[in-house]
Amino acid sequence: MVKDRSASPIHIVFAADAGYVPWAGVMLASVLRFDHGARLHVHALADGVRAVPLRPLAAMVKAAGARFSVHDAGPLCAAQADRLRRGDYISRATYARFFLGDLLPAAVSRAIYLDVDTLCRASLRDLWDFDLAGAVAAVVRDAASVPDAVGYLAGMASETRARHARRLDLPADATYFNAGIMLIDVGQWRAAEIGQLALQWIAANPDRAELADQDGLNRVLHGRVVRLDDAWNVLAQWAWQEPADSVKILHFAGPDKPWQADYTAHGGAEWRAVKAASPFRDVPLVEPKASATATPPPDEGARRLRVRGVSGTSGCMAGEAIGTVRLARLPSGRSGVAIGLREAALPPGAYTLELVMAEITDRAGNAAADRKWMRFEVCAGIRSLAALELDVMPGTALCEMPVTLAFVLAGPARMLTCWLATSGGVGAKLRVDITLTRLADAWRTALAG
Repeated sequence: MVKDRSASPIHIVFAADAGYVPWAGVMLASVLRFDHGARLHVHALADGVRAVPLRPLAAMVKAAGARFSVHDAGPLCAAQADRLRRGDYISRATYARFFLGDLLPAAVSRAIYLDVDTLCRASLRDLWDFDLAGAVAAVVRDAASVPDAVGYLAGMASETRARHARRLDLPADATYFNAGIMLIDVGQWRAAEIGQLALQWIAANPDRAELADQDGLNRVLHGRVVRLDDAWNVLAQWAWQEPADSVKILHFAGPDKPWQADYTAHGGAEWRAVKAASPFRDVPLVEPKASATATPPPDEGARRLRVRGVSGTSGCMAGEAIGTVRLARLPSGRSGVAIGLREAALPPGAYTLELVMAEITDRAGNAAADRKWMRFEVCAGIRSLAALELDVMPGTALCEMPVTLAFVLAGPARMLTCWLATSGGVGAKLRVDITLTRLADAWRTALAG
């Protein structure tokens, strides 16, 4: 029997340090659009945040008729500092959720945890009333499938989840979830010491904890979660178009955030509209950092490559090692090359991308009625920029075939992906040797070392 919680306050928990307070304010403003006047109790797990920066948040929440409480997570985070893995967009406050069992009052039996980089687009009442059925948490699977507009997205999402499961030694059918939105049974979380167990696993498996806090929680909560509908945590980085009305929470997971001045991906305009209507309307957006020269570590199974300048280059990226190129293989004969740019970003403009097909073969012959083909596609993240499809004729056996695609970037891009897809019976090998040209500027990939 589902318990009636219509009269109970909705406990919302978020974690932030001083740098993330304004963005937490935008997240809460999005919640209050739909739950204004509802019985809400907002809990801030603050890492090193003094009372003054939190006053605008508290005032906004209280003006909406809700309660606001601050819990000092700083000492607990500091005590575990040596065990907490951090990165470009993973701060120490990211781990404050581990300690919610220690920080929240004993009377709080369930809570909704929200990352500060989320945007609520519906009331949280249905999420609050969800039946946990004895589970510690209700979660949304990571890399959730969305309409496969560019031909490979569903396969990429499935392969991503499978890779996470293999890395954590979880069953292939395990629900690898995104930890940015969770409905939590706080009593069970506290009793089972979920936070401490996750910390211990991360400390003992530094090479496997690729996604740090999320990996730790997936490992220790395996078999103790129940799945929510994907609409409660839709990742903006996987969106190929502006989010549909059915999306209840949009999540800007990853390094690209809507509060960055150069953010142009989906959901950004909606997030900024909420900011403009909030007490944080005058907080400036974050300007992009200068280009970095360090090459990030390669992903699991990746070949490490370096992006180098060639003759005629100009600008800050010329001759610098700015990213990696990764070989990726997907189901249904798809493979690709992903050019990942870290701190640097390709500027807007018109580009041509030249690559070389090392080999194209009609493996099994080709009956007249059977069309065989190969398709190239260039994407910024997962948004298709250009595509070229070619017929493979009977008996085809070609080597060193150049292919050129032209496209336009409307805004900065930190990731370009070159995909190759083939029909059955077609063999193709894509050489990892790419020349990218913008007007008079060019960058070329080559094997490092």
